[in-house]
Amino acid sequence: MKGGLMFDERFLKHISPYPHPECPDRLLVVWSALQKSGFVDSCKRIPARPASVEELSRVHDRSYVERTLEEIDGKWGFLDPDTYFSPGSKEAALFAAGGVTDLARAVWNREVDWGIALPRPPGHHATKDRSMGFCLFNNMAVAVASLLHDGAERILIFDWDVHHGNGTQEIFYHDPRVMFISVHQWPHYPGSGHVTEMGSAAGLGFTANVPLPAGAGDAEYAAVMDRIVDPLVHRFDPQMILVSAGFDPYDLDMLAGMNVTVNGFAHMAWKIREAARSTGRGPCVVLEGGYHLDGLSQAVTAVAKALDGEAPPAPTEEPRKEYLSILNSLIFALEPYWPDLKSGRS
Repeated sequence: MKGGLMFDERFLKHISPYPHPECPDRLLVVWSALQKSGFVDSCKRIPARPASVEELSRVHDRSYVERTLEEIDGKWGFLDPDTYFSPGSKEAALFAAGGVTDLARAVWNREVDWGIALPRPPGHHATKDRSMGFCLFNNMAVAVASLLHDGAERILIFDWDVHHGNGTQEIFYHDPRVMFISVHQWPHYPGSGHVTEMGSAAGLGFTANVPLPAGAGDAEYAAVMDRIVDPLVHRFDPQMILVSAGFDPYDLDMLAGMNVTVNGFAHMAWKIREAARSTGRGPCVVLEGGYHLDGLSQAVTAVAKALDGEAPPAPTEEPRKEYLSILNSLIFALEPYWPDLKSGRS
C-alpha cells in the first residue's frame, strides 16, 4: 500500500517564548524516526500550502480568523495562558490547516491508500471563535469541511487524544454528515466530553464521548474500539475515517495519566485500518498532542506500520469492569439513535 505523508519545515517556526511541551522537537523526533524506518522514502509526500481565509471560515467565524491572523502576524504573544504565538506562527498555522486538508483530499481521491499528517500547531481544541489548548485553527475541522464542500456526505472523526476534542465537537455538533467519536481522560482539560454530550438538532446521536478515568491502558482502549468505534462505523457507514491522533495517552506522558503503550496505539490504528475497508478509502491520521518525545516517535512509527499493513499483537489483558461500565453507559445512551448498538457488528 502507498501511504501519504504531510510535513513541512515551516511547522518548526512556531516557537514558544519559554520552555513548553508543545515544541518543535516533537516533529523533529518523529521525522527522524520515520526516516530511519523508511517511511519518508516509501510514502508519497503531500506538500503543505496555506489555507485560505475562506477555507478557515467554513469552521471558524470569519471575524475570528481575520482578527487572529492580524494579531499573530510577525509577533510574540499569547492567545490564552496556554496558547502562544511567535513570528513564525502565522505561516505555520496556515500551512498546517492547508496541508492537512490536501492530505485528506489525497486520501479521498484515492491518490494514496492512507495518510499521516504532522502539523504544528495542533488544532482539535480550537472552537469556532476561540483558540485554546495550544491550538490556533482547527486543522481537522478545516479538512473535513473541505471534504463536505467537495461533495462528501458522511465523514467519521475518531479522536484518541487524551484531551477531549472540544473544538471539533462544537464545530460539527449539529451536523449529521459528521460523526465525532472521542475517547479521553475525564475529568481533565478542557472539562468537556461527557457521555451525555451526543449532538443537537439534526446532529443528535452523531457525537459519542467515552470519558475514561485515569489509568486506562491498552485493554480498555481496545474495548473502546471493539464496543464503540467499530459498531458505530458499521452503522454510520462513513465514506472516510479521519483520526485526531494525540499520543498523550502514552503511559509516560507528563500531561496526563493514561497507560497506553506503543503497541496500544498501533492496535488502534490497525482496527481503524480494518474498519476503513468498508469505506473504500484508507484512514487519514492527523497528529494532535503527545509530549513524551521518545514515546511519541515510537508510537507514530508504529501507527505508520499498522496503517501500512503490519498487524500488531492484540492486547491480552481483559478490560477492567469499572471502565466497561462507562462504555455500557454510552451504549445505553446511544441506543435511541443507533438501535442494537450493544450487539456490535453481528
